[in-house]
Parts: sequence; C-alpha cells; structure tokens
Amino acid sequence: MNKRSMRILGFYQVQHMLVRLAPSRLSKEIARRLKPVSDADVIEQQLTDTEEAVRCTQTETSTPFGGIVDIRQALEKAKREVTLDSRECIDVWNNLQHYSEISSFFADRAAEYPHLAEQAEVIGDFSQLSHSFATVFDNNHQIRDNASPQLMRLRSRIVELERQTKRYVNNVLQNKEYQKFFQDALVTVRNNRYVIPIKQEYRHAFPGIVHDTSASGSTLYIEPLAIVNANNDLQSARIEETREIERIFRRLTAKVQQQYRELYDSTLCVGQLEFIFAKAQLARQMKACRPAVSKTRQIKLIRARHPLIDAKYVVPNTIVLGGDYRILLITGSNTGGKTVSMKTLGLLVLMHQAGLFIPVEESSELPVFRDVFSDIGDEQDISQNLSTFSSHMKQLVYILKHCGPDDLILADELGSGTDPAEGSAIAIAILDSLYQKESYVMVTTHYNDLKNYAYNTPGIENGHVEFDMETLKPTYKLRIGSAGSSHAFSISERLGMPKSVLEKAKELRSKAQDMDMEKVLTQLNAQAKKLDEEQAELTYRLKEARKLEDDLRREKDKVTSKRQDIIDASRRDAVDLKRSLRVEAEKIIRELKAQTKESLSDREAAKA
Repeated sequence: MNKRSMRILGFYQVQHMLVRLAPSRLSKEIARRLKPVSDADVIEQQLTDTEEAVRCTQTETSTPFGGIVDIRQALEKAKREVTLDSRECIDVWNNLQHYSEISSFFADRAAEYPHLAEQAEVIGDFSQLSHSFATVFDNNHQIRDNASPQLMRLRSRIVELERQTKRYVNNVLQNKEYQKFFQDALVTVRNNRYVIPIKQEYRHAFPGIVHDTSASGSTLYIEPLAIVNANNDLQSARIEETREIERIFRRLTAKVQQQYRELYDSTLCVGQLEFIFAKAQLARQMKACRPAVSKTRQIKLIRARHPLIDAKYVVPNTIVLGGDYRILLITGSNTGGKTVSMKTLGLLVLMHQAGLFIPVEESSELPVFRDVFSDIGDEQDISQNLSTFSSHMKQLVYILKHCGPDDLILADELGSGTDPAEGSAIAIAILDSLYQKESYVMVTTHYNDLKNYAYNTPGIENGHVEFDMETLKPTYKLRIGSAGSSHAFSISERLGMPKSVLEKAKELRSKAQDMDMEKVLTQLNAQAKKLDEEQAELTYRLKEARKLEDDLRREKDKVTSKRQDIIDASRRDAVDLKRSLRVEAEKIIRELKAQTKESLSDREAAKA
C-alpha cells in the first residue's frame, strides 16, 4: 500500500491511537507494524477477529487481558542456556498464569467466538511448568524457604548465625570499656557485615576493621575483631544461599528451554489477541462498525465521519462512488469540507483494509482496493526547484503510470497552480485517462470547465459541499449530483474585504463568460437544498405515520386479544353454569324420585 497516501490521509495517526490502547509491549509492537493489505481473504479474517472482539467486550463482564510481559528475550536466554534471573523467572511465571486464563476463557466460549477461540488453541498447556515456578516463588514473588531442601537448611543456618552474631555485637555494645567510643550504641550493616559506628578520634583505640565512613568523616563503621569470625561464617552461608538460588534458577531455566517453542508461539498468540482487543476498543471509542463487502464494487459510506475530527464537531457525510460513475468531482467553497470529504474516504478505505472498523452506519459497503493514491496538499520541494504546480504534476505522473482498475485515486485541486485555461485542460485530460484506466477517482476543483466536463461525460458525477447563504458559512455537508459555486465573494465579505474592492470584483466578474453558469449553479443548489429539506420533512412525517400505524396496530391487537379473552372467559363461565345446572337438575330429579318412592310406599301400607 502506498506509504505516501498512508501519511497524507492520516493512517499513522489512527495507528498511534491503536498503539496507545494496546496493553503490552508486544501488542504495541504488532500495532506499530499494522498496515493495509489488498488480500480480500486476509481482510475478512482480520475484520471477523475485530467483530468477535467487539461482541466479546460488549457481552462479557471482563476479559482476561492485561498484565502480559514480553518474555521473548528471556526465552532466547533460556534457549542459549543462559540462566534466568529472579525478575525474568517471575515474568515467565506471571505470563504462564495469564496464558492459562486466556486459554480457558476462549475454550469455554468457542461457540460464541470461534475465530478467536481457534487462534487461542495455539496457547500451550504449561500447568506443570507453572507448578515448578510455584514451588520456588510464593504469591508475593519471594523465593520460598522450602524451594529446595538445601536452601531450607542454609536459611535456617543463616537465621541461627545472624542471631549468634547479633549476640556477639550486643556484648561489644554493652562493654563499659567501649562506651565512649560509640557515636551511637546501635548495630548497622556495611558490605553485608555487622558493624558499629565509632567516633573518628577513637579509630586506633577500638580494635576492628573499617568498612565505611560517614559523609562528614566524623564516624567510622568498624567491624569489631571479636565478631569477625561470626561475620565470616554468616557471609559464607549467604554465599552458599546465593549459589543454591542460582542452581534453582538453572533448573527452572532448563525447564523453560524444554518448552521454548510452545512458550514463544503462545507469547506471540497472546500478543496478537491483545492487539485484536485493542482494535475492538478503538472501534467502540469511534462508535465504528464493520461495512459489508460490496459485491458490485461500489463505495457506499453512509453518514461517514472522519475519525480524527472531534466527535462534537465532525459532520457526517454520505459518500457514494461506483456503479453509474467511477469519478466524483467535488466543488464548492474554500474551507467548505471538500478535502475533508476526500480524506475521509481515503482514510476509511485504509482502515477497512487494515482490519479496523470504520465510523459509518451499518448499511455501508466497501470494495477492496489494490492501492490508494493521493495528491493532496502543497508539497513543493525548494531543494529540487519544484513549484506547487510542478510537485502536483510529478505526483500525478506517478499515479497515471502505476494506477489501474482496482485502485482509488484522490486528487485535491486538480490542475491548480498554473494558468486556469491550461490547468483545466490538463485536469480534463488526466480525468479522461483515469476514466480509461477504470480507476475509482475523487477529485476537488474550482474550475467551471471541469464542472461542465462532468455534466457532459457519462461515468463522471458532480458533487459539492454546501454553503449557507444566510450565515455566509459552510455547512460541511456533501451533496452528490450537482456542482457548487466557490462563493469567493461571500467568504471575502465575511472575512472583512473592503466593499469597494468587492464591488469592483463583482463588476469584473459579471463580464465573464461563465457568469450565467455560476448563477444557475447557485439557484440549482438552493433548489436542491429546498428539495432535500422537503424530502427530510416528508421522511419525518412518513416515519411518524408509520409509528402511529404501528401504535394503532398494537392497540388493535390488544383489543382483539382482550375481546378473545372475554369470549373465552364467557365460554368458560357458560360451561361452568351448564355443568352447575346439570348437577342441580340431577339433584332435583333424585329428590323427586325419592319422594315418589316414599309416596308409593305409604299408599301400599294404607291398603294393607
């Protein structure tokens, strides 16, 4: 991908934002190497990774990232059988614990994040190695006394020797013969040996070995001869302790060496996963999303926002390029947003092809480009005696030689910096050549000849940035379908140009041949703006009508549901009433039968 375009369009600034979000040295290194690619499969994979990471950060309460250390240098030392020091061992152990958490996290969520889980499968199983470190270091990263039987014996001996040496020192301090020699009646340590602060004037009176002096020279730190042997024994035990710890570290280093390849690959894998989640964090900060891959190779960025402009001030614009036209000519006032619109397109294409989400609406589409060429800004080279026009032409010549049908070309103020008539002719010729090459092109200009060329040439479309004639300020809105005026007089008036100068300029301009066209453009754009406002109002009313229709439909459904509930309740009541009446009727019949039977019995008894 063209490095000049990456610099001019602001890709490196976005990359720097990503570097700041990356949590570790390794992930920052990956972010610094990020660049756009033109392989569609690679881009799809990178975007899918970002998409899963975004979904993960939105769904999960927390992710197991952060705290990873770049241990590659330590691994290389272990590979060369160079013993790792305490800090390096702790870093390796710390990483092993994080590797286990990350591996388990994605193994448990393979169905939700399949691409990330597949990458996390590279992380090895280091449970045994981690256990080896845990037997050496405690949770505070201090070496355990029982890291080895020999270390436990040595540390017990050191404790005993320290107690014994302190007892000898206390005996010296309590000796009444030496009391006047002491600067302070306390024990201190110099060169890992117990010493006593003695006044300078008693240097030769107190038997011992000088190890240090105070800054003023008035105090000497002397090791009494009476405790030299005890200090020697203690120092010897400490040296043995150091050697034993080094032996323990050599043992750990050997185990790291045995799993060097797995550790190295796991470290790279975790760094890559951290980088992917940094991309997700950037996407959420920008409120960005993943555009669809255009099957028709059409650019359709809906409400695209420039990611480097403060969200409070950025004006979203819809940019469409491809289909009926592959060249878009943007006109309008200076400081109106022409260049920003063009840079927005270029930067979002670069971000998309670097696997980053872009600040657009979800219905947006982008094809994959082979390269992005840009000629934006004034880069005249005094050392090579190149004027503004010459530097532009030099870059345009390069573009014409190297561009093709799968490239995006962005050119600012095409043909400017020279005689307007000649500049317009050159610009039209360049556009014609780019059209023949079937490149995708977005250019800005103030030349009316180019506006006419775009109106009269199939495959080329005009567009303009809006200018509010009431406030005499640009709105930064991009409108595709018609050319715009430069509004030089209005802008000059707003900036305080003397009226006499403006009147003279308007008089001269009125005599120009293309003055009628400027009036027509202004009228057309005013009408287009009015139509857009009316369209927006109609869209709003239609939205409200549909909302009302939905509300009425929901109310109807509620009434229907309630009516059905009433009918069902009535049916249940009728059934219950019918059952109750049947039971009551059967009871009455039984009572009548009983009465009839009793009456017959009485009659038979009377006859008898």
